[in-house]
Amino acid sequence: MNGLSKPFTKARGALLLGTAGISSITGGNNSDIRITNTGDLSTTGFTTIGIYGILIGRRSDLEITNSGTINTAGLNADGFFGVTTGRNSDIKVTNDGDINTLGIDAEGMTLLTYGPSSSIAADNSAAINTLGAYAEGINAVTSGRNGDISIVNSGDINTLGLLSNGITAVTAGPYAGISIVNSDNIRARGAFANGIYATTVARNTAVTIESSGSVRAEGPLGIGINAATFRRSSPITINNSADISAGTGLTIDTEGANSFIHNSGLITGFVDLTPSADIFTNLNGAEFNASNTSRFRRGGDDLFINHAGGTVRTASAFNASEDTRFTGLERFENKGLITMVDGRIGDRFTISNTPGGTDTFFEGSGQSTLAVDTFLGGPGSKSDTLVIQGSASGRNCLDLNNVNPGPGQLNREGIPVAFVDGTVKASNPYLDKPIDIGLLKYELFFVPTGSGRFELRSHAGGGAHVLPQIVTASHQTFHNTSETWFDRSTDLRVLLARGSVCEDTAKPAELVRCQELFNLTPGVWARVAGSWLDFDGNATTKANGRTYRYDLGRNLTTWQIESGLDFGTEAVLAPDDILVLGVLGGAVESNLDYNALARSYDLSSLEAGAYATYLRGGFFLDTLFKAFFGTLVFGRGH
Repeated sequence: MNGLSKPFTKARGALLLGTAGISSITGGNNSDIRITNTGDLSTTGFTTIGIYGILIGRRSDLEITNSGTINTAGLNADGFFGVTTGRNSDIKVTNDGDINTLGIDAEGMTLLTYGPSSSIAADNSAAINTLGAYAEGINAVTSGRNGDISIVNSGDINTLGLLSNGITAVTAGPYAGISIVNSDNIRARGAFANGIYATTVARNTAVTIESSGSVRAEGPLGIGINAATFRRSSPITINNSADISAGTGLTIDTEGANSFIHNSGLITGFVDLTPSADIFTNLNGAEFNASNTSRFRRGGDDLFINHAGGTVRTASAFNASEDTRFTGLERFENKGLITMVDGRIGDRFTISNTPGGTDTFFEGSGQSTLAVDTFLGGPGSKSDTLVIQGSASGRNCLDLNNVNPGPGQLNREGIPVAFVDGTVKASNPYLDKPIDIGLLKYELFFVPTGSGRFELRSHAGGGAHVLPQIVTASHQTFHNTSETWFDRSTDLRVLLARGSVCEDTAKPAELVRCQELFNLTPGVWARVAGSWLDFDGNATTKANGRTYRYDLGRNLTTWQIESGLDFGTEAVLAPDDILVLGVLGGAVESNLDYNALARSYDLSSLEAGAYATYLRGGFFLDTLFKAFFGTLVFGRGH
């Protein structure tokens, strides 16, 4: 149906070529149009539209409700096209049906008001797919005073083509704000295509964008969220609780008045904010995966706040050394994590207001932490680095990821990890505790250079003093476990020295019984033994102008099970001597644990041996040949 229509139009489906599936036009005042469609619509041709409504008079509202699928193809082939020209003439759209458009300027929804106090409210909960240059998902524009735009989207929006934004909202009159609430996926592909584009040009026209669904621009020169206001009284607020990203890296671009970004989700890329005072707040659980250069624009009192539980990641590519910058930033307040950890050294994060100046301020508090990749090695070793072109205060913990798979080396030259060009205290940043890698420890040192440089140097740690004690402990384990066999040999000497006992028996029957009682070979025996030894000790290292004292107190605990088989014979060298030969085997578990050092050593061993005991009267000779087949395992202790 084309041409003038009744104020109320309803259709259940149509197929028209080069025209509109449903169209309605009114020219008088107080003439509302309400269109409700529940059927599928398909149109093709030049300026072909699924649902079309135009109101020319004052106080004439347009309301469109759709639950059917709309397919259009051709130049200017819109799903919805709605226009009001008079004062107090609003547009309200509620869509629950999929919209698919194909062609140049083939938009899912085009909604325009020209009169003052004429607002647009669009609520979409279905999929919108557009293909072609300028083929936007939702395009809403108001020209008059108090011409607010409200867009609520809970459906997938996919656009492909030059300047094909996911959502576009523009107001030209004063007191005409923009509110966009998105809870589903918006994907814009094509050169200069923005996920969300929102612009106001008059005074008192705030822009608010709240997204709990992903927003992504994938084409060349595309921007995830592009928002602009051109009056100081028109702030921009962006609240993100999902994902915002762009293939070009420019994720958020704001122009004009103050902008406020609250991130509780994931923002990937870099931002370009206004010359006014901007605040970027990274909340608990949020991540700003930053790359390239984020520009905060000098001229305002810009502030970046990373709350406890928030993460600012400035390196994520293992195959490249990344140089990430925040410029034009007056103040950085960190209570969470700043990390360059990606498994590769050489990444650099620079915070500045004036590049090359000293007029930015960094403050760490709460759980403020800087995490870096560092190759803990000898002179010439490298690390990721933080550069603050300004002053730093508070407390910032340094967390190191050592990418050196081998042992450390003595390094008194230093490995730089942070540079502060302005005022800084020697205790900021700091290591929670020295980095212990085997024989060496690395500690953080402050080097005044007109400002300050923080670098890591190594020295002999407590682990360097335990090596001889490990050897001693293995010897002690060997000798302690030999005592088990020695107990067996003692028993044999006592019980086999039977001559004085049995030969004193006068009666032959008692002599035979006595000899049978002490005839203990051949014999099988088994013993379980354990020991616990406590040692005191200490050591001192002097290096890098400091003295380090180490408590080497330790415990040695040993458990053993041993068994053997022995055979005896008499009259070997003389009529009254005895010789016992035997073999033994067993298992040993020994643990050396240091009280104050993070050191523990476990010795697991199997043992095998042979022994001989010779007795003649009061003379005896014990011999033992024993071998250990063990493994020494290093642990970090308690």
